[in-house]
Amino acid sequence: MDFKSMFLQIGQLYQNLTRKQRIVIAASIVVIVGFLVFLSLYRNSGGVGGDGYAILVENVSPASSAAIVTSLEQNNIPYRLRDETTILVPQDQVLRQRMFIASEGLIKDNRVGFEIFDQQAFGATSEEQRIKKQRAIEGELARTIETLEPIRSAKVHIAFPKESVFTERQVPPTASVVLNIKEGLKLTRKQIDGIKNIVSAAVARLSKDNVSITDQNGVPLDEQEAYESDIIAAQVKYKRDYERDLEEKIISAIAPFAGGRDKIQVNVNTDFDFSKQESQSEIFDPNPIIRSEQTLDEERQGRKDPEIQGVPGAVSNIGPVEGLDNSGQIESYKKNQVTTNNELSKTITNTKKQFGVVLRTSAAVAIDGKYQENVDADGNVQSEYVPVKEEELKKIEEVVKSTINFNAQRGDSVVVQNLPFYRESVKVESKVKTFYGRFIEPFIPPVKYFIAAILLFIFYKKVIEPFTRKMLEDIAAAEEEQQGPNVALDDAEDALEKFNAARKKVEEQLGFGDNFNEDSIQYDLLLEKLRGLVTDKSEEIAALLQNLIQSDSDFNENKDM
Repeated sequence: MDFKSMFLQIGQLYQNLTRKQRIVIAASIVVIVGFLVFLSLYRNSGGVGGDGYAILVENVSPASSAAIVTSLEQNNIPYRLRDETTILVPQDQVLRQRMFIASEGLIKDNRVGFEIFDQQAFGATSEEQRIKKQRAIEGELARTIETLEPIRSAKVHIAFPKESVFTERQVPPTASVVLNIKEGLKLTRKQIDGIKNIVSAAVARLSKDNVSITDQNGVPLDEQEAYESDIIAAQVKYKRDYERDLEEKIISAIAPFAGGRDKIQVNVNTDFDFSKQESQSEIFDPNPIIRSEQTLDEERQGRKDPEIQGVPGAVSNIGPVEGLDNSGQIESYKKNQVTTNNELSKTITNTKKQFGVVLRTSAAVAIDGKYQENVDADGNVQSEYVPVKEEELKKIEEVVKSTINFNAQRGDSVVVQNLPFYRESVKVESKVKTFYGRFIEPFIPPVKYFIAAILLFIFYKKVIEPFTRKMLEDIAAAEEEQQGPNVALDDAEDALEKFNAARKKVEEQLGFGDNFNEDSIQYDLLLEKLRGLVTDKSEEIAALLQNLIQSDSDFNENKDM
């Protein structure tokens, strides 16, 4: 931007303006600045303009507005109506009238809460009591929801099904909520879930799924998906911050080699998995562990008792019994029992997937080459582009891979290309560039403040000072007008003195002495003028004398009567 030509144009435009135009422009600037300062500093405690009126009530029903207006008129309190739901009164009367309205109960609410049971009607049926209970619950829920910040008003309807003695035939209750949301605000998913929790927790057997929420435009709010804008915004912000952090790390690592941050262009794209997963696994050890072992050994030895043998009958009863003479056989018993209790070891692992798992990362790096200044045959300095060597590009690629934690298994990719960046001027004179970098560029930041100071000084000299001078001149002129009678009196005295001096000079020239009689001369002059007048207008004088004589005679006749 050419500041010099701009200043010249502004100065030329100012010189072409007349004095009246300059005063008008200066006055307009002062008025605008004063108005902006007034808007920034003015605070009205009543929430309205500077007419001394403040809001008494707002967002009330027309019936309540009518009752409040009637009360204000009876008490001779001035008021104004912004609309049928907003009433304004003088600012010094706001607090007192609010307390009066609260004490009189002039704000009527068609919703009722549990105060409906304060007065019991004699002979009320169970159906009437059920309806009163339903109205009370709906009114209390509406009042509770209206306390939330984005809600202006709320209406709650609850459908209680008929009770049944059979469990399988019981129907759960349902509820619908109509919300009037303040202008410019919006409910988030968490706030909608909170309203559902409030309603479902206040009614027995009412689940969140059976609560329907609608705004004033008839748009259902409970059908919004779980990934509402706040969750998506958090994910997008997390992804953007992660990519910017990687880009900044890559630029910081390569900038010293490339010759500055403007020599590098980096773009990083990362794919994330934002799904939440939890898993539990049990692993059994195939090698059992002996928990306990029991060993039982039994051994017994002895003779066997003799047994009677032979054929039973008379012969055996009479003769000697067979086998009685035998002393018995030798008997031995051994038992060995081992009981081993084994236990299988197992490992239970609960795994919760990390939030925002990196699926794939790709990085693209474009790096500018270097420029070498050469002198041609004519002595002109030219800049020649020198590309980056291939082995240097590979090293830069390794640095980028290390920065982004490159993983080939997940499909990461890194591309590093050497591209000549666009330059406005290829031919650059080194001496001029060096002079600009050493002697001009360091002074650019202070020059900005210096130019701002010059502009303020010019504004003071060309606008504020002439305007102040004009005001002082107007004040001086007003003071002179106030002192005008005294100056006029002095001028009259000077004129009288000059007249007396001229009169004395004329008397001396006419030969009048000290015994000069001014009255006689005035009489003679008057008599001479009358003679000339009678001579010139004799007929008119005669008619005038006749009228005088006639008028005098008529007056005398009336006097005698």
